[in-house]
Amino acid sequence: MNLREGPGAKYVVVAVIRKGVAVSIIEVEGTWSHVRIDDAVTGWVANSTISPPAP
Repeated sequence: MNLREGPGAKYVVVAVIRKGVAVSIIEVEGTWSHVRIDDAVTGWVANSTISPPAP
């Protein structure tokens, strides 16, 4: 999935996250979530591209 600078497809892609990589949600704005990948990397992803962890 694409990690973007802001909450929308018009923002620049700053990284591509592989399927299965865990993210922490910082905030949700409409259909976009501000997420953290690790201590240094944050960005926005479309809510449709993320899902809860498998049990």
